[in-house]
Amino acid sequence: MSVVFGKRTRGDDKYVKMMFETAEEFLTNFVPGTYLCDSFPILAKLPTFLQWWKPAGIAQYNKTIGAYRGFYRDFAKSMENGTANECFATKFFSVADQYGFDKDQQMFIAGSLIEAGSDTTRNQNNLVIAAAAVYPEWVAKARKELDAVCGYNAERLPNFGDWETLPYIHAIMKEGLRWRSNGADTGVPRVLTYLPVFEEMLTH
Repeated sequence: MSVVFGKRTRGDDKYVKMMFETAEEFLTNFVPGTYLCDSFPILAKLPTFLQWWKPAGIAQYNKTIGAYRGFYRDFAKSMENGTANECFATKFFSVADQYGFDKDQQMFIAGSLIEAGSDTTRNQNNLVIAAAAVYPEWVAKARKELDAVCGYNAERLPNFGDWETLPYIHAIMKEGLRWRSNGADTGVPRVLTYLPVFEEMLTH
């Protein structure tokens, strides 16, 4: 939310709650067999009143864009009163019309960034913390590497300039994704790429 709309938010915010609700509903649509029309696109040629899946889709669309419009209204107010912080929205919405995005597309571009980033990043961080609780032996080594680069008292946060000097942290990130892939249980086939180098880094 800070990156996209320039403000911090709360988990009990009305529109944040709506966004997470619609994200959960959206994931159920990915499960193969949920809607027959996905397997048989020819069903789209049926008269609208016979397309039994359509009302659910329209309702989900309206709820999703309702959340995104709520984010935007708050942002627009901050722009009007001059309190908006520099962010993605201050740059994007000022030029979006020039690139042919209609209003709904603009809402989805900004809202999808929040939805995708808040869910996946948060969940993967939780999984790495869970790994630290289950396998605490690697935490001390990770802390030692991080302290050597960023200072014992966390004088600063790591940045992309530290990329080459934090190989163990990279291994942890990759192992977290391998150990507990942050993917929805949708039934869509997927595979993880096994790289022995990460296992070697984690065990030495």
